[in-house]
Amino acid sequence: MNNKPMAVAGLPLFASVLTFGGTVFGYAVGWASYAADYTRHQPANTSSKKVFSYSFIGILGANIVLEILGTLLVTSLAPAAALPDTGKLIVDVLGNGPIASIVILLLAISIISNNVPTDYSFALSVQAVGVRVKRWVLTVVGALCYLAVALLIQSNLNLNLQGFLLLMAYWLGTWSAIVLIEHLLRKGQYPLDDYANAKKLPLDIAAIAALILGLAIAALGINQASVIGYEGPLSHLLADADIGFPLAIITASIVYYPLRRWEMRSKGP
Repeated sequence: MNNKPMAVAGLPLFASVLTFGGTVFGYAVGWASYAADYTRHQPANTSSKKVFSYSFIGILGANIVLEILGTLLVTSLAPAAALPDTGKLIVDVLGNGPIASIVILLLAISIISNNVPTDYSFALSVQAVGVRVKRWVLTVVGALCYLAVALLIQSNLNLNLQGFLLLMAYWLGTWSAIVLIEHLLRKGQYPLDDYANAKKLPLDIAAIAALILGLAIAALGINQASVIGYEGPLSHLLADADIGFPLAIITASIVYYPLRRWEMRSKGP
């Protein structure tokens, strides 16, 4: 949520809209990175259109409801008023009645629904890199880690949370670009039996290079002054707009496509 007043125009308005868009992107695109964890038990002949449609509708519906609530709450403030913390905002606008309780309940459910699959995917990812620890133990460790982060940023939660969502958007932007291009190059056909054989897997040069360069270029346009005290030069030129995630997507796409084509010619898909 952006703290700038609504009465802005020109470049500051562009900066506010772009930064807000990046925050929404970082919140919603998280599903892409662990969707495979929760669809792998589907039958092999399951319609890809059906999987996509159900996922898209679920994410879209949840985001629309919560963002409408957020918009209604924020627009009820005076144009030049500073944005208070979430709890105070709800009390100031809705009071202490049943409607406020429903809003808080929706926010609480939203937090739980986002944290549970993310925490479980954290455990799966750690196991995938070779850490031989029980999944439930890793899940608890992950929960303790994000609890510690939440306590560290609680003093200015709204601004820090916005920054944290944008931090996720940067790498998810590069990752999503890589996965989408890979899907298009393979035309949706994947040799599933090869995944257990390291000799048949890609060289990973294209993916690693695209990820690293995408994040490096994104660093020029990020605005994380509230979280890590850093703002990229391009962000500063654009009225402090955070353009990290579009830079990450564009750079990763430009780097990955030709390198992956080269990999395919050298080793095969």
